[in-house]
Amino acid sequence: MYANSNRSNIEEQVYPSNVQPQKILNLLEWMDDEWINLATKKLIGDKPNTFAYTKWIAETLLQQEASDLPVVIVRPSTIGAAWKEPFSVIFLLDNSIIISTIFVLIILNKGLG
Repeated sequence: MYANSNRSNIEEQVYPSNVQPQKILNLLEWMDDEWINLATKKLIGDKPNTFAYTKWIAETLLQQEASDLPVVIVRPSTIGAAWKEPFSVIFLLDNSIIISTIFVLIILNKGLG
């Protein structure tokens, strides 16, 4: 939902981003923090924040870079911390970092092997 929070009806599809993800990555290579801060508001447009915008960009990137892989995008409506149940926060954080790292490595090393 966050990736498409500006939409009143969200279908089970990837909505293409307004800028190609690779172009944003290229900008970040040479822009300093001041330039990035100035460009952020223009880039995110009608998205409520950078979190929603980067999720939108990530979905576009997954669609482009992993089109030959069976990919599932999960858009949970609410994510919150847990003290003990169903899992400890530490367990969730450790595993989400591991899973995210694996996804990034797959995307960056596409075709490896």
